[in-house]
Amino acid sequence: MIIGMLAFLLAAVLILLLIPIRYTVTLVRWRLTLSVSVLLGLWRKEIELLPAGEEPSPQVEMTEEPPMDWMEEALAQAEEKAEVHERLPDAAEAQAEREEKKGASLWREIRFAMGNGLAERVLHAAGNLLSHSFPSRCRIRGDFGTGDPMTTGIACGMAMAFLAQETKEIRWNYLQPVNTLSGEAKGRIIPLTMIYIAGRLLLSRPAREFWHFRKEEKNHG
Repeated sequence: MIIGMLAFLLAAVLILLLIPIRYTVTLVRWRLTLSVSVLLGLWRKEIELLPAGEEPSPQVEMTEEPPMDWMEEALAQAEEKAEVHERLPDAAEAQAEREEKKGASLWREIRFAMGNGLAERVLHAAGNLLSHSFPSRCRIRGDFGTGDPMTTGIACGMAMAFLAQETKEIRWNYLQPVNTLSGEAKGRIIPLTMIYIAGRLLLSRPAREFWHFRKEEKNHG
């Protein structure tokens, strides 16, 4: 009896994993939006992936100060303006350092992924996913460059090797770090196939090395 129930549940799970899922993936620079629907749209879900390091703007709390007479208020405003002018260069330098550090960290992750073979595995998995998911349309366009001619050339070579038709409209910039990529992919996928391809990628040695690298970057950042 128990064996029969387990066999029935296993068969039901396998049947569910074989039901096609229709998807639409939209790419705008580092932002990905994934929309999926099952059973002719009876169930629909949209997921938006924010760029790495993007945070909501902090809110400034306003505090009330006790009233002052006109002389004290004028002196206080003059001192405040002087302090603001003194702090402006330091604040600008600190902001520039934060932006440079954030950008450098992102490009270091890209270069690490290219160096340890993860980028190649991701493109290979993406190629397998596209070949098994019956895409009706997939195209990526825009400018891309890492700021390093060597790694940009590696990215271009891997894109042409695994996603030649889908990435033929990309303009590769070998001199400056730039990313204006945008694109869209539509099709359907069998969940069981997706689980198999994603599992192989996530359990691979390059993927483990990459997550370990990201963890060290956050700890030292």
